Amino acid sequence: MTNIPKTTRATQQTPKAITQWSPATKRYVLTWGLLVLIGLIYLARGVIPLLIWAVIIAFLLNPFVSLLTRLRIPRIIATTIVYTIFLTGLVLVPAVAIPLVIQQIGAISFDPQAWALDVYLWLVRVLEAAMQGQILGYSYDLSPYLGLWLEWLQSGEWIQSIPNMNQLIAALQGMLSTATSLIIGATGFAGAIIIQMVTGLFAFFLTLLYTFYLLLIAPRLRIGLYELFPEEYHRELAFLIDRIAQTWRRYLRGQVFLCLVIFFMTWVGLSLIGMPGAFTLALVAGALEVIPNLGPVLATIPAVIVALLHGSTRYPLAHWEFALLTMGLYTLIQQLENNLLVPRIVGSAVHLHPFVVLIGIVVGAQVGGVLGAFLAAPTLATLRHMAHYVHAHLLDQPPYPELLPPPPPPTKEPSQKPASESQREG
Repeated sequence: MTNIPKTTRATQQTPKAITQWSPATKRYVLTWGLLVLIGLIYLARGVIPLLIWAVIIAFLLNPFVSLLTRLRIPRIIATTIVYTIFLTGLVLVPAVAIPLVIQQIGAISFDPQAWALDVYLWLVRVLEAAMQGQILGYSYDLSPYLGLWLEWLQSGEWIQSIPNMNQLIAALQGMLSTATSLIIGATGFAGAIIIQMVTGLFAFFLTLLYTFYLLLIAPRLRIGLYELFPEEYHRELAFLIDRIAQTWRRYLRGQVFLCLVIFFMTWVGLSLIGMPGAFTLALVAGALEVIPNLGPVLATIPAVIVALLHGSTRYPLAHWEFALLTMGLYTLIQQLENNLLVPRIVGSAVHLHPFVVLIGIVVGAQVGGVLGAFLAAPTLATLRHMAHYVHAHLLDQPPYPELLPPPPPPTKEPSQKPASESQREG
């Protein structure tokens, strides 16, 4: 048997202290860890949008799951119940809305020749009124210049080149059949379209699957985040996470509520002024509300186009007058939104200056499209919370003074007895 030296035996019996890394080693490991993390994010860049949507949906559904778990329902059952209700609504809402949208679109009739005739009559009136007149007491005569245009308009030759509705539909059907034959002939192009459709469906179901698992493991994710930091920081970290979660919760719920309010207000307003397809245009306005500041402007464009082409079904207004009325209605709704709804519903969530939010929207749209623009405001608010936390620790100050223990009550000093009383006691 080999004799083990005493020092070796002592070393084996007594555990050795953990070797601490030097600051240089920590910086080296941290740098490489960040590089590996950036590489993984780059490799998974195709899945990141799906994960973001899954996180948003799970974040909105998690309070309902937590409510059921407080009623002594296991989390797996609570998640299944909430997720089943969510999927049912996801199927029923389009099933009810799509036929109504198709019916509303069919109500928007457009006759190019009738519209051109209205424009013609308006131009004739304008040209006849502007032919001769006076400005500041001076007479003018523009008939040598405008008379040629008026004669060309009154000849009616130009209107023959504008197709009627039946010709327009026939032309569209011909273009559609031509495009269909080209797609069928180009098997590679058709295969690419099929692949894109299958990929989109797969991404949709993958997002739903991610959402279910995130709802299921939400409490463990928070615990795992705490375990990344020393125990003395857990209270501050919990406070920081609660603030960030509250910001996102208020923003997302506020946006959903704001979309519904804008949809209802637009639907009622357009129906009152006799806009054809009011329900569909209101859906567009509510959906575009997720794009802050820019969405209401984009929603006004199709409504003004429909007003110019069709006119009102309720009031005898000219098309251009009805278009101005439509623009006024959308402007009124936008003013109510900016001055009354947004400060109360969304403004209390992010606490950011509108100029900062506008810059964030532009940057977010460049990086992530519509999703980036939608998430710009809460992302900036999250970065602000994290910057406040890091800045306080860099200055060795408490990030959240409200978490500090209250100061002990002041102790009363023993009162000194008068000298005469001390002498009597002595």
